[in-house]
Amino acid sequence: MKSIPPILLSISYIVLFLDCSLRRSEKLLKISKVSYAWKTYRKHFSRSLDFVEIIVTILFSATTILSAVFQPIK
Repeated sequence: MKSIPPILLSISYIVLFLDCSLRRSEKLLKISKVSYAWKTYRKHFSRSLDFVEIIVTILFSATTILSAVFQPIK
């Protein structure tokens, strides 16, 4: 089994973190356009597990991308 170069892991984590941040800001932008913005913000972003969910999403996405990149060519 090939080991994954650390630089590739670092780049993939950075890209996935930025993607996650952009999606979060898009949600905030949509929320700011509605009249019940504060209630919706509290419902979606004030949970204590929010940070954990983002980390799990990043790790899952990174492993999916890396497994696709390092698949053996048939």
